Amino acid sequence: MRIERREDGHELLLTLEGRLDAGSCRNLEDELEAALRRGAYRVALDMGGVDFLSSAGIRSLLRYRKMLATLGGDLSIRRPSEFVREILEMSGMDEFFAVSGGSSAAEEAEDDGPRFVLNPAGRFRVRFPSPGEPCALDADAWGLGIGSFDGGTGLTGEVMAAGGFALHLPPGDGETPDFMAASGAFVPSVRFASGLVLRGEPSVCLRFAEDLPGAPLSRLARKAIEATGSRAVAMAIVAETSGLVGASLNDAAAVARGSPADPEFFAFPAVREHLAFWPEKRYDRHLAVVAGVAVRGDPGVLTPQVRVLGDGDDLKGHFHGAVFPFRAIPQGRVELRSVLAKLFDALAPVGLLHLLHDRRPISGAGESAFLSGALWAGPLATPEGGNS
Repeated sequence: MRIERREDGHELLLTLEGRLDAGSCRNLEDELEAALRRGAYRVALDMGGVDFLSSAGIRSLLRYRKMLATLGGDLSIRRPSEFVREILEMSGMDEFFAVSGGSSAAEEAEDDGPRFVLNPAGRFRVRFPSPGEPCALDADAWGLGIGSFDGGTGLTGEVMAAGGFALHLPPGDGETPDFMAASGAFVPSVRFASGLVLRGEPSVCLRFAEDLPGAPLSRLARKAIEATGSRAVAMAIVAETSGLVGASLNDAAAVARGSPADPEFFAFPAVREHLAFWPEKRYDRHLAVVAGVAVRGDPGVLTPQVRVLGDGDDLKGHFHGAVFPFRAIPQGRVELRSVLAKLFDALAPVGLLHLLHDRRPISGAGESAFLSGALWAGPLATPEGGNS
């Protein structure tokens, strides 16, 4: 079977020629799997050139139709050959597919657009917890920094929370993240050694899809700033990665020797003594959940918590990223909490990083980059005594 592909954002048209049977199903399935990974959830099959369709082929079509439907997408058939139309009608399968004479996947598809307004009044306030202070992180709170669930100084490690889920990576190279989830009256609590807590709700949801090498974190942060109309934003991302650049605490005692809010904490070569840092990008083609803040211009009271993002010096941020095996997320407008609930219900995290921009000349790994997913953002309100 010969397959030609034409893609437009989240929409994909596959033109098939030849036989769709047990021997050729794998070729079509490979194309559909690749489409899912790229975030193309609306797929149309031009089957005008298909001269044979077996039961194995129908079964494959039905399986991927169901898979796409669970993600808010669809699988339709355009210009079916006479043989294909007869087989679908005789088997009663034509009712499961949108069958038409059109030839473009985009002609009948709704235009969801890349931006969705969630709550025009949505915004976040930031708070800097005192060391050791217990912080309840319910569904309306995001948090990131270093700390632990129980306050034990020997367990101080990377922490991130969003949508009622809190993750903690114990110190030491090779550790596995642990997590706690809000349920009933229970709310996860973290004792931060250093970090920030964001409380509120996002105002917009942005969808994006990029070819390799992917969209760098700094570009997504600038998109969030533009979409919210504020120069300081809280933002979260759930997206497929093309590689993450970051570090994790591997020496809890280092926190007692120097605060992570001190720029010298991340200075080379001393940083190697208390952080696990990889000189190359990691976690290619995984799913990342990222939360943090970005600010353009003077960071004000955020200064101790942010570092430069991108190639210029005007954009700064602080982000943590949890890593999961890849899983496609629904297209269109989606809510962060529901995406996280389904993700944590199905998969376990495999990593947790403080995301960094490695700007070392020649040998620097650059910054984390993402292929396709969703981004939620809201303006960051002026912290008490600071500048927004």
